[in-house]
Amino acid sequence: MLTVGMASAAAAQQEQQEQQEAPLERVQSSSAAGSFGDRGQVVISQDLQFNLTYNTAGTDNFTLVLAPGADYFLKQNLSVGAGVSFGQIFQPGENATSIGANVRLGYNLPYDEMISFWPKVSAGFVYNKTTSFRFGADGTFFQLGAYAPVLVHPAEHFFVGLGPNLDILVGDSSGISFGARSVVGGYF
Repeated sequence: MLTVGMASAAAAQQEQQEQQEAPLERVQSSSAAGSFGDRGQVVISQDLQFNLTYNTAGTDNFTLVLAPGADYFLKQNLSVGAGVSFGQIFQPGENATSIGANVRLGYNLPYDEMISFWPKVSAGFVYNKTTSFRFGADGTFFQLGAYAPVLVHPAEHFFVGLGPNLDILVGDSSGISFGARSVVGGYF
């Protein structure tokens, strides 16, 4: 009787420990989402960003940005990367073209066999130029950003995702930009 009680207590304790394990440990590494974020992986991605911008100088705009980039996983799920951006800014008056570059740091959180969450923070520079070459129409900004996509891994080495992004611009004028960003990429 005592042996049965001890075996039941041990089984209950083991079950409780399994329930307390984080989703990171429960996602099988052989699954598409589970293999994403392994140490030494290189990720190539293309972001498509839609932003609404509020500028403290009083100019609101809509921005469409293409942003190719590459990331490297230094250790399990911890990534560093860099990217460039090419955008069009639609604003009252003259539209502008934007180019930029950034560095970023991210952490992947696998949720299940097909889904993971890969938030990233970034810092970089952006240069805007209006379509006419009027004096004072250019802008150079330091940009701090955060992006939090949920990724779907329909197959190993491939993912698509969508998530919110927030950018703080400091420079010739200041602004806050928020929107949605989609991403498609692969890794090896």
